[in-house]
Formats: sequence, C-alpha cells, structure tokens
Amino acid sequence: RQKPAFQEALLYYQKGDFQQAKTAFLQLMAENNQDKTLKLYLTRIEQHLKNPPIEWLGYDVLTEK
Repeated sequence: RQKPAFQEALLYYQKGDFQQAKTAFLQLMAENNQDKTLKLYLTRIEQHLKNPPIEWLGYDVLTEK
C-alpha cells in the first residue's frame, strides 16, 4: 500500500522539493512510525531545509562511514 506514496515522496526528495518531501514522508510515518528508512529521509530533509545544498544532485553523498 505504501509503495506509490513512497515513490512520490522520494521523487520530491530527488527533485530537491524538500518541503513537499517532508509532508509526504510525514504522511507515511503516520501509517508506520517505526520505519527506519522513513526516519532517515526525514532527518536528511530537516538537514537540507536548515542548510540547503548548493548544488543538489538528487541524492546525498556520504562522506563518513
């Protein structure tokens, strides 16, 4: 049931529309608040909203292990 909604949320994220992505991921969290993937995306979205990436490529580049 969540698959199309997750794909939509992910698309917003990849486009850099972090506010829409946040709204979409929060709706998914309302249905499944234990999902670690959703929590991870929401954490990253909050970081991007506070410090917008200069050049958004549609994904995060990890610099630490």
